[in-house]
Amino acid sequence: MVILSSFAILLLITLIYTFGFWRNIFFPVKKLEMTSLASSLNSFIRKGYIEDYQVNEDGLKSLKTSKIYPPNEIKIVDFHRFEGSSDPGDEAILYVIETNDNGKGTLVDAYGHYSD
Repeated sequence: MVILSSFAILLLITLIYTFGFWRNIFFPVKKLEMTSLASSLNSFIRKGYIEDYQVNEDGLKSLKTSKIYPPNEIKIVDFHRFEGSSDPGDEAILYVIETNDNGKGTLVDAYGHYSD
């Protein structure tokens, strides 16, 4: 009985190691990447970045509260660039922003051919 149990444990360890090795070859683990603008926005919304911002001549405007933030009251904490696979006009950049009054949100802007 002891020999059978040791053999079973050794077989189980061998199968786990072998399956893990082959699993990584045939089913590679996907890295958390920002693959699309929509998935990136959803990811940041889940992290609490729920405000939407827009740039105007006075500064950065919150679309929710209409408050205008001058440049010294904002901080860009992250950004991601997206390029269209079939249309170069589908180029956008996502800015992840925090304000001095604890506002957290995003700004999406075009770049390249269609940028302002």
